[in-house]
Amino acid sequence: MKRVKSISLTVIFILSSVFLLGSKPISCQRHYETVLIGVVEEAERYLIIEQHLYPIVKVRHDDYIPLSYLQQAGISIKEIEGITYLQETKERGTYKLAVNLKDALAYMNDTPVYCGNIRSYALKTREELLIPVAALKGLWMIKPHEGAYEAREKINLSDDNLIEITETTIKNSSNHVMRISWVSLFWNGKAFIELPKREVLFEPGESRLLEEPNGKGLTYVTTLLTCVNEELLDIADTFGQKDTSFFMHYTAVVRSEALNQLFPRYTIRAMMKYTIGSLEAKSHIELWRAEKRSYFVVKDKKGKKFQVPYNSIHIDGDWGTLSSKPSAADIEDFVTLNQLESKTSYLLWTDIYRQRTHVLKKQEGIWHLEKTFVCSTGKNINPTPQGLYEVQYTIPFIGMDKGYRCKNALVFYRDYMFHSILFDKTGKYIKSGQYELGQKASHGCIRLSEEDSAWLYQHIPVGSTVWIR
Repeated sequence: MKRVKSISLTVIFILSSVFLLGSKPISCQRHYETVLIGVVEEAERYLIIEQHLYPIVKVRHDDYIPLSYLQQAGISIKEIEGITYLQETKERGTYKLAVNLKDALAYMNDTPVYCGNIRSYALKTREELLIPVAALKGLWMIKPHEGAYEAREKINLSDDNLIEITETTIKNSSNHVMRISWVSLFWNGKAFIELPKREVLFEPGESRLLEEPNGKGLTYVTTLLTCVNEELLDIADTFGQKDTSFFMHYTAVVRSEALNQLFPRYTIRAMMKYTIGSLEAKSHIELWRAEKRSYFVVKDKKGKKFQVPYNSIHIDGDWGTLSSKPSAADIEDFVTLNQLESKTSYLLWTDIYRQRTHVLKKQEGIWHLEKTFVCSTGKNINPTPQGLYEVQYTIPFIGMDKGYRCKNALVFYRDYMFHSILFDKTGKYIKSGQYELGQKASHGCIRLSEEDSAWLYQHIPVGSTVWIR
């Protein structure tokens, strides 16, 4: 039976890429998006290296060590084509602790870090690179010790058994034939994909390109040696790289940022003509809603609302509408990532920028796009107030006392509602609004075609969430 052995493999740093004639290089995503992962916290744990204590920090649920501490501990740091390579040495730097990262924002580093032969993701703050403690097993034996981690020197292979793993290749650098097995890990946005290669015979000095599985949207995570010359290597914990929770969070943040760009929040910018209370003259504000040519409700930079006289602000020009058409998956993901819920199985989202109202229905806990209607929200002078609401009650028609009829009204806030375009009092002849659908044209309500408003009136129950954005 093959025996399990925990070993460390020496990395040789290569300043130039290796290209093999007739081979196809990996083409999947090899860099990460620089997105916010979390806030740095004190972990109340330490990494013990030769009796020196180096404080561990925590981001979300995982432990990290600042790169400057590893440098103090004698780790050799090289940067090649933007990628950081760490290698254990016998030299030790000056022991000093001067890093205060508490409450710092931690972002995904766009390039990987190599801890010995282990390719790992890393986080970065404004001042530090944070290395996952689990990845340090590529440099040392890491053992829990009384609430801390103790780093011990690993048993190295002899010099004639060198194996290199680079971004694109795996190489036998020894002077004899070697039989090598490995597995490459890829992330598809939902799960890890493993691509194992078993007992591949390498001639002395031979390099092979790392292969990738078929499929789109794959991110290369790491490659782990599993067996060298019938010596099974211990990779049970995958050095912290096969962390589904972490990569699901990373994927959600990346997707959220992309969708926030696809669905920007419509903002009506305005400027104070003169000082009113804490709102100084010429200060910039956001117009939230208007009250029948009597007053405006505006927001300051902190989002606090103020009521100001109707003639006290200057409104910037209309930003227009967006013509791009998002997919159903984009719409569903955006609602899901914003963690929107509803008391009913329906949710209405009006996208002011695109002048569209989306109807989503929850089935088995998942939001699905059911309908999308062209609509007209309020003009900038009479905006539809943005926010989260719910359908309060319905009215078959309104406006008779004003000389028109709007049908199929769903009231969601004060006198703001979804309703049809304007008809005459009999309800037979269109009075206005038909040719304005798709642009901001109302006094604050959300207009729809007669057919679309009837569908909402018949299908959307009272209590359904309404999201205006």
